This record gives sequence, structure tokens and C-alpha cells, in this order.
Amino acid sequence: MFVVTGIVIRKEERMEGKLSRAAKKLTSSPIQELSHLAQRCNAINLAEGFPDFPAPLYIKNAAVSAINSDFNQYRFFFTHNPN
Repeated sequence: MFVVTGIVIRKEERMEGKLSRAAKKLTSSPIQELSHLAQRCNAINLAEGFPDFPAPLYIKNAAVSAINSDFNQYRFFFTHNPN
């Protein structure tokens, strides 16, 4: 936030005029929205994986093993379609 001759101008408002029309149409991803909601509510954020501690060695080894075996896809979710 900036104060210019008694007028408060938020950084986002100053940047708004510098964005292209295409950039102005961009919105946050659902994960970013969950992160913003967690911040506003002072909640624990489980939406994004940014731990503040080192990963245990067994987890690192499991990740390397999965990568080396080409096990690298998200799990498929199946839904029921009544039609």
C-alpha cells in the first residue's frame, strides 16, 4: 500500500492500468483461491504443498523410486454417469 498526497493507493490498483486486456481476464486457479481463503481465515493451508520442514529420507527415496519406474501420473478418478 502506498500513500500519495494523503490518498492511499494499493499496489494492485497501480498495476491494473499496466496490464493488457488479456491479462486482466486471467483469474486465480482453484488452488490459489483456497490458499487465499486460508490466509484470510488464518487457517492451515492444505491446498498447496509448501512444507516448512525437510522431507523425511524415506519419502525422498520413494519419490525417486516412483520417478525411476515411470510411475508419474495422477490417479484417475471415475465418476458415475446415470445416463
